[in-house]
Amino acid sequence: MSINIGIAGFATYLPEGRLSSAEIAAASGIPEEVIREKFGIHQKIKAGPGENPSEMALLAAQRCLQRADFPAAELDAIIYFGSEYKDHYVWVLTTWLIEQLGAGRAFGFDMYAVCTGLIVGMKTAQDMMRGNPELKNVLLVGASRESDLLDYTDQLSRFIFNFADGAGAVLLRREHYANVILSTDFVFDGRFSRSVQIPFVGTRQFVQAQSFASSKPPAFVVNDPAQMKEQLDPISVPNFEKVIRRALKKCGRHTDEVDFIALLHAKRSFFGGVLDSVGIPEDKTLYAWDYGHVQALDPLIALERAEKMNKLKNGDLVVLASAGAGYSWGAAALHWGKLD
Repeated sequence: MSINIGIAGFATYLPEGRLSSAEIAAASGIPEEVIREKFGIHQKIKAGPGENPSEMALLAAQRCLQRADFPAAELDAIIYFGSEYKDHYVWVLTTWLIEQLGAGRAFGFDMYAVCTGLIVGMKTAQDMMRGNPELKNVLLVGASRESDLLDYTDQLSRFIFNFADGAGAVLLRREHYANVILSTDFVFDGRFSRSVQIPFVGTRQFVQAQSFASSKPPAFVVNDPAQMKEQLDPISVPNFEKVIRRALKKCGRHTDEVDFIALLHAKRSFFGGVLDSVGIPEDKTLYAWDYGHVQALDPLIALERAEKMNKLKNGDLVVLASAGAGYSWGAAALHWGKLD
């Protein structure tokens, strides 16, 4: 029989700062009505001074462990799955978390799968725990402050103007018979591996970076918008449908059995297109009008909101789904509450 890996606790840290639709409209020149209705942003989370990825990740991790009533000293591993944009360039955040949490016996590492990071992290931890009986308790932690890297005057990057800030953590336990990870599925397409980048940072453009400091700060750019429109747009919703349906099929379930789906934040038409593709009504999800897109944390934020709103009950079939630049799509099916 398969070894059950379940969620023993989870939590988020969401800064109090907000960037309004009016402010985004003023910075970008895009009408506020478009920002609100088409982009799906009434406001979004913005971290303030001192709310670096490390501090946000630590607060989320502490909240998670507190809610799970689990001591950090008993953690066997910590995995950071958040943004590569961290406090320092070329820096492992996990070892800092181990020290700050007092998780002295844990090992850990940073992994990176952009906005699919939570689901990839859950799959990674699940497989590690099933393969190694010594790994009984693994903490996944992620944070993002990628909104710092937006240039609102670059209209080619407008589809990522929803980037927001925050952190989250998930405690996974071996032989935990509640909130069990049933299955996961992924699609990766390397044709778009260089579609969204930050120029002048990294070895390929290091020389140009020497003169870059005195001009505009680093910001995301879209390298080939024509390719994205012609090749990525037609496959993105179908790939979401594919990973969701396949994840459910792996555990013998179907989309009409889904009680709640936690999706990444995206423009309204795209979000609705994903729901329509799998036949899940909108009353079985939550849209992040007032949050924005917090990288890999979107499904976790939706899950936490759903729990607070009593939208989750024992025995529910829950799906997490997200996609990340690069390009990847991922989905996870969960049995919510205690197993029978």
